[in-house]
Formats: sequence, C-alpha cells, structure tokens
Amino acid sequence: MKHFLIILAIAALGTAQSQTPAPASPAAQGSPLAQLQAIRAANATLLEQQAKAILQLVEIEKQAQQIKLLGKRS
Repeated sequence: MKHFLIILAIAALGTAQSQTPAPASPAAQGSPLAQLQAIRAANATLLEQQAKAILQLVEIEKQAQQIKLLGKRS
C-alpha cells in the first residue's frame, strides 16, 4: 500500500510539473509538495551515484576479461 501511495504521489508530481508552477512561499517549504520535490532531488543524486558505480564496475569487468585473456595466452 505504501508503494502505491508513493507511486501515485510521484505521478501527481510529474503531472504538476507539466503545469505552470506556483511561486514557492516560505510557508510551503514544509508542504507535502516541497517534501516530494526534496525526495525527488535526493533520488536523482542517488541515481547519478549509482550510474557512476555501474560504469566503474563495467570497466573493472572489462579489465578482468583482459587479464583472463592474457593469462590464457601465456
């Protein structure tokens, strides 16, 4: 049930962003919309970190394959 609510909230956030955004007031900082935007920004940062980690793992895998290939030649 929690996952459904999170997905619904994210879908609503995507829909809300396609409309003209209202100016943020200081009182809106604690609003659910502001909280969701903060979570979305944190998730984007996490996804970037994960993408970098995956690229590093791919490079390590390529190097391991080269070492295996060179080991078989000798």
